[in-house]
Amino acid sequence: MQRLLPELALLTFYRLVMVVHSLYILTTLQQRILLQSFLLIMAIYPQPLYLKTVLLELIWKHESTSLLYWFTDANFSIKCGGPEKISTEGVVFEAENSSLGSASYYIANTEKWAVSNVGQFADAVKGGYVLFTSSQIDNTLDSEFFQTARTSQGSLRYYGLGLENGLYNVSLHFAETRFRDGSSQIWESLGRRVFDIYIQGNLQLKDFDIRKEAGGASYRAVRKNLTAQVSENYLEIHLFWAGKGTCYIPDEGDYGPSISAISVISDFQPTVSGLPPTTDSKNKSKTGLIVSIAVSVGVVSFISIFAVFYLRRKRPVINTEQEHESAELLRIGPRQNTFSYAELRTATEDFSPSNKLGEGGFGPVYKGKLLDGRVVAVKQLSAASHQGNSQFIAEIATISAVQHRNLVKLYGCCIEGEKKLLAWSLHENNRGLEFVDPTLTMFDESGAIRLIGVALLCTQASPMLRPPMSRVVVVAMLAGDVEVSTVTSRPSYLTDW
Repeated sequence: MQRLLPELALLTFYRLVMVVHSLYILTTLQQRILLQSFLLIMAIYPQPLYLKTVLLELIWKHESTSLLYWFTDANFSIKCGGPEKISTEGVVFEAENSSLGSASYYIANTEKWAVSNVGQFADAVKGGYVLFTSSQIDNTLDSEFFQTARTSQGSLRYYGLGLENGLYNVSLHFAETRFRDGSSQIWESLGRRVFDIYIQGNLQLKDFDIRKEAGGASYRAVRKNLTAQVSENYLEIHLFWAGKGTCYIPDEGDYGPSISAISVISDFQPTVSGLPPTTDSKNKSKTGLIVSIAVSVGVVSFISIFAVFYLRRKRPVINTEQEHESAELLRIGPRQNTFSYAELRTATEDFSPSNKLGEGGFGPVYKGKLLDGRVVAVKQLSAASHQGNSQFIAEIATISAVQHRNLVKLYGCCIEGEKKLLAWSLHENNRGLEFVDPTLTMFDESGAIRLIGVALLCTQASPMLRPPMSRVVVVAMLAGDVEVSTVTSRPSYLTDW
């Protein structure tokens, strides 16, 4: 008996180590120290070889499952729809017994995983999103794991958060507890629960039937082992009801996905912790972030103020009258398209005399062609005409406020110092020939122009612009006896839409 006392003491100490780990009362560092102390005591304390072998096997078993789970914090296990449970292998399944609704989610206190539910019992009288049973579950040593299960009437998702990228082994645990065995030959056995299982958005199991996977037996544990590749530090397990199976057997609302437990273990040795930062590190991070933002804002503000003062010193002096006119231009309202002086000078071939269309009291008008192919009339305000400056401002203000289909369109303007120009749309004569069928090689151009002109007049929106449909007017226009009026607006079938 005395010879067995040291061995019993060592076994008792080992049990204490396991209990301490299971209670989560020590930090990760303290857990490591405790385990190392136990290994040191076992190494220096004399005991039979068989006992040392048994203890090492037990430690390796826990190290590869439970203890490794606590030390790395990279893996997680969830007891779906129920309180925390510890499996016979020593793995702690965290509680997931929150009250989920038809569209709700829950994030674990460790912030390592989360669950969301979307789906509402359409016809169920009792409702609820957790299944309960007190029956014994076969094909497992952890029967109590399957006494509760999370269920959904649509979409049930579980997320692993903050995971290190790599390959993970995903174990899903099921048991059908609502339908009787298929061999019972009673009407309650006719129910079928069918749903799809997705991992990382990829369909893994289609039309999954728990009872069918259990060989037609109810109250029998089913475990599906899958793999998942994590590439963006999160894992998604999605159980989705696609409308298959039964809905009213044995009761209304007995359908949709159901799951009892989930276990996720990395297929590699993790190098980082999956736990969220501690309070101290969070405070340090927040302090560093605040200091960084404050310094950045200060530097940017200093540079901005320096730039403003520098530009004000470099800005040329503008007399009061020019400042007043610039302010008037800014108060016009919505700005027209602006052109640079170089653009309009290129369009008019450096204001070539051959492109000059005329000259009014406020400056000459040139024909030009923009880079996009539009033909414009460019009005150049005379720098010597003070009245022209005021008229220029009034002209832009008026046309900007009134745009009508019967008015010539203002494309834009140019305002560069004392250089002020307007760009109008320009309607050239004989452009109607562009509408003639290009396959016609011989035709009377003047007759075609008259015909197109009469057609455009007859399709004007305003009746006052349309010619009378009489032999005296329309026929005379087509014959060339009466001049066709100039068309200044588009046809009504274009402008009325």
